[in-house]
Amino acid sequence: MERFKFQGDYRLRNLFNEEVKAIFKTYKKEIVIPVPISQLSYQKRGFNQVTAILKAAEIPYTDCLINEKNQLKQSSKTRKERLQMEQPFHLIKEKAEFIKNQSLVIVDDVYTTGRTILYAKDILIKHGARNVRSFSIAR
Repeated sequence: MERFKFQGDYRLRNLFNEEVKAIFKTYKKEIVIPVPISQLSYQKRGFNQVTAILKAAEIPYTDCLINEKNQLKQSSKTRKERLQMEQPFHLIKEKAEFIKNQSLVIVDDVYTTGRTILYAKDILIKHGARNVRSFSIAR
């Protein structure tokens, strides 16, 4: 995961295909929402690691959230700093009706404190999602 995410080795996106496909067979009715990365992270890496894995595994997803905070990478923060960070996500306005009363699954690459998932869930519930589950590639 480190080589894929931090060194930008895009070829490794296929590494998790079989496991991701198997797990997503249980998420047949949910809309898949990837955790977005900041514009700064995208410019640096050249891709969103979560959407790269989903595309490689041929899992349909919908971008509903944007990350407008260009903060330090989560991996460079302490647990305390992660838990105290401000809400980084906003819902894409055009997606508000799309998620209303829907069951969603948020997908993130690495689960550390759970804060990222919680922030994403809060925004989606606030905008009317009926049920929100989560899936992380690694812990």
